[in-house]
Amino acid sequence: MVEGARRGGHAPGGNADMTAAGGVVTRQTHRKVLYEEQAGYPDNFTGEWFLNEMQKNVNFVTYDLWTVMQESLVVSQALGSVCAFAAVFLLLRDGQLDPRLLLSVCAAGQVAGCSLHISSRALSARPTAASKTRCKTGGGGGGSEGWGESESSGGSDAASWLGGVSLLEAGKSTFLVCALLLGLSPVLGSLTDTISTDTVYAMSIALLFLHLSLYDYSGGTSTVQGRDVAALNCALFGAVCVASRLPSTTDVFAFMAFSLQSFAAFPDLRRATKRRSMNAFVVLSLTAIAATLLLLQQVSGIGCAAYGLAVAFISLVCPVWLVHSQQYKDEIQGPWDEAVPSPQ
Repeated sequence: MVEGARRGGHAPGGNADMTAAGGVVTRQTHRKVLYEEQAGYPDNFTGEWFLNEMQKNVNFVTYDLWTVMQESLVVSQALGSVCAFAAVFLLLRDGQLDPRLLLSVCAAGQVAGCSLHISSRALSARPTAASKTRCKTGGGGGGSEGWGESESSGGSDAASWLGGVSLLEAGKSTFLVCALLLGLSPVLGSLTDTISTDTVYAMSIALLFLHLSLYDYSGGTSTVQGRDVAALNCALFGAVCVASRLPSTTDVFAFMAFSLQSFAAFPDLRRATKRRSMNAFVVLSLTAIAATLLLLQQVSGIGCAAYGLAVAFISLVCPVWLVHSQQYKDEIQGPWDEAVPSPQ
């Protein structure tokens, strides 16, 4: 394209030499404008400066392998939540999992998640609890500047936050959700009884695929509004579809509580942990992946192996592939690109 443009610039009629009345040859200076006609220059004229202004990989960003592997854990966890959802449903449907045990695990996970969230909030608020005050101390004819620390109200604010205000709100929200689920469990257990089982399973699988496609893998920085909410609604609707295939109301209550924790509470905990500590995020991710593998092992060894291979491909092969392919990046920019206005 560039060479063609250069050849087009030296087409007949593109000579820049002009003969004046006295036989004196003059050359006008070409200006890179399109809003006025320049005598002696065609519209597609390109001078020697054309290729000199070419730039390569101006906006190129080099990715680190370890960073890419950490970011890919978000995809593995989202896929793991769907796999754990399917494994828990199959175990409850076949009577291989006690719903009371599942409720106990959910309660322990809720307490552990709240404790981790509160401790991370306290650690992040600790540096701001003490405000540094500039003070001057001097003796004789000169003075020396120093730094002194004065305790502000940040520590008391953190203590009050830990003391029960936000913790009480979280407890009230958890209680209300559990009471609502307990009251709706008989309804959810018979909501899709009149629909064939094959149709229910097909609807649930389609909704879970839609959940994975709408999930916000950017960690809350996506510019698409409501994307994460739509993904959550798809996952919960898929849980409602298959809840009527469980044997008892207790199974339905335990299954819906587990679904809420997997698709609503756990992603928020993961994002908060990632913002405060990347090492804690990696540990949390690996723990969730290991728990999912254990659940799948109870259902199907093939499913467990398939998820393990998927995690290895997403979090190991794909990052190595991406980092290796960076050497083939060759993006060129030059005067032929579309003009980008820059405010002065």
